[in-house]
Amino acid sequence: MVGQKQKQGDEPLTIKNKRSDEAPAHVSDGTTNSSPDKGRAFAPFLAFLLVGFAVHLLVHQLNFVNIEGFPLGFYLAAQAAPILLATIAFWIASRRRRDTLAMGSNEPQTTSRVFTANLLIDGLSVSGELLSGAFLVALTGVLFAQGYDGLAYLLGVMCALIAMSLFIIPARVKTSSQSISKHFQKRFASPSVSIVSALVLGLCLILLLAAELSVLAILLELTLAFSFQNAIALAAVMTLAAAAIVSWKRKILTIALAAGALLVLIVLTVQSGLSSLHHFGFPIPQFSYGHALHDLVALERSMLENEIADPVTLKQHLRPRLHFDAVNFFAIVACLAFGISVLPMRTLFKGQADPIPPRSGDPRVTSTRSTRTLAWGALFVSLILITLPALAAFTKLDLYQTASKGLSLTALPSWAKPHEASGLIKVCGQTDWDAPNLKATCTNSKSERLSLHDIAIHPDAIMIKAPEIANQPQMMTWILGALISFVAFIGGARLLFIAKMEFAHTADALKDHANQKEITKSASPLVGAIVFFTMTLAAAIVALSSHLDTLTLIAWSASLAAATLFPVVVFANLWPRISAPAVVTAIAAGAAVWAYYSLGTTYFAPSFALTWQAISSAPQWQLEQLSSLMSACTQNDQTQCQQLTALGRECANWLGIQNTASAMFALPVALFVLGVLTMLFPVREEKI
Repeated sequence: MVGQKQKQGDEPLTIKNKRSDEAPAHVSDGTTNSSPDKGRAFAPFLAFLLVGFAVHLLVHQLNFVNIEGFPLGFYLAAQAAPILLATIAFWIASRRRRDTLAMGSNEPQTTSRVFTANLLIDGLSVSGELLSGAFLVALTGVLFAQGYDGLAYLLGVMCALIAMSLFIIPARVKTSSQSISKHFQKRFASPSVSIVSALVLGLCLILLLAAELSVLAILLELTLAFSFQNAIALAAVMTLAAAAIVSWKRKILTIALAAGALLVLIVLTVQSGLSSLHHFGFPIPQFSYGHALHDLVALERSMLENEIADPVTLKQHLRPRLHFDAVNFFAIVACLAFGISVLPMRTLFKGQADPIPPRSGDPRVTSTRSTRTLAWGALFVSLILITLPALAAFTKLDLYQTASKGLSLTALPSWAKPHEASGLIKVCGQTDWDAPNLKATCTNSKSERLSLHDIAIHPDAIMIKAPEIANQPQMMTWILGALISFVAFIGGARLLFIAKMEFAHTADALKDHANQKEITKSASPLVGAIVFFTMTLAAAIVALSSHLDTLTLIAWSASLAAATLFPVVVFANLWPRISAPAVVTAIAAGAAVWAYYSLGTTYFAPSFALTWQAISSAPQWQLEQLSSLMSACTQNDQTQCQQLTALGRECANWLGIQNTASAMFALPVALFVLGVLTMLFPVREEKI
């Protein structure tokens, strides 16, 4: 059997002494430690750390410098960093291609139109895979609600592409695997590793699929007045249908992802451009929204002076560290970057970008091709991401201008009227426009004028309501809604397709290698149907019962992947003596810490806060208040119980880290377990 493996590729194999009849434990890429790529990758890595992390430490000092209305610190995070990170991606791709050619690999050198078109299509497809409907809605909402602090999530998404190029692609191409499960199967020759990794990855995909279903349900709620339960059911059925079509014609997925990304870029630019043209007479929003930021600062000051806004609830859009401190800012960036980077990206490993197949068994060529595809994807992602802060700024400017002119129940804009079915828009805490006590609740003792804080819009509704808030034509609202629905459906279908492939390869790991292809072919329809139905049902249950917003679902998925899959993929590439039991234990330990922190601080927050009050960042008086509220809640006082939940979530933390960045604790635990068990029980290898 070893002979058969060597015949398929000309690369040396490293196998375990104990079981030589299994799949190879490590497939070498044929490079040596003197590879120029390994030595020169350090410079792009330093640039990545500088642009993605270090420069944002000086945001307060940099904001004193103003460029065309942009505070320099805000500008670097919102505009310059995405473009610079995309440039770093091209830098890495160029170096890797040059090193591949220098080492004698026969990478096809062509500048044909077909080759260029395939690269562009695959680059758009990568951006479509990353920026699905859930990501677009979540990022726009957090940028609107948190201003500068929300840029942490934008930077995390962009940094994920660089982490993928630096760490994940070099590891994945060594085994020439299209799935994480197949990669672990070839690397460790252990079904247990494939099973555990597939289960963890399945949970990550369920959380992401729940986010996509939630976005689709929100669209149905706001546009067609569906109830949330019915909207989730309809979204699940339509996503299943889209996944079935994608499985039948796989090329449809690539084309749909690329088309969706291109349409997103065009529509968002046009929508923001209309607002820019209306306010400043200039149609390029990426350049003009600096003036919108300047006007926002003036409006914030004016509304506070005129008592239209509450100084407690109004958060300055440009001021950093209002929602979380610098540690949380960088923790969110790191968790998103490491987690998203290791999640499967079908386009990067399907080998479509190159019209001429590379030499069989040469992973250097595959790495170069994947890195170049990723670089183009990073370019398109950066162009979309620099548009989102502009959209959020113009939407907030329109909202503030409307509020500053005066709001009342008799002169309330149509977009601000609450809808009982959705609960995404509230006026004076009420979700029913026809509620008899709405007027009494909203009436102020001094006047009937509404304050800005009387109108609450859920962040997930911001992107959908943006055209209405800006008084744009109704057609723009329908176009944007249809586009978000399309990319959300395609995103959900992609997640189901990936889940099917991962679990099919996991099933293969449990079978005899000689019959693997026959089993995969015969079992694929049944496995696909089971995976599709189970994943969709689980995602629908999570969306209905978790009561989590889209951003939290995405952040939890990324943190889980960062705490479990990322350290194994990266360090197994750097440390060949890692054993399968060490990997299984490390993944389990990382997942356990992630679950305890994420779920404990959300659903059991009061108990969590009091149990870990010694390392909580909450002040002592809040913890004492929490303890008294818990005693009152045990006496069935509903008002006290609601206050208990809210205060508990505020106090429940370790060292002040938010639960969206739980990988900051789970990842070190997984690394510690992986390192200790590997040193105690290393794998003995021999080259043949």
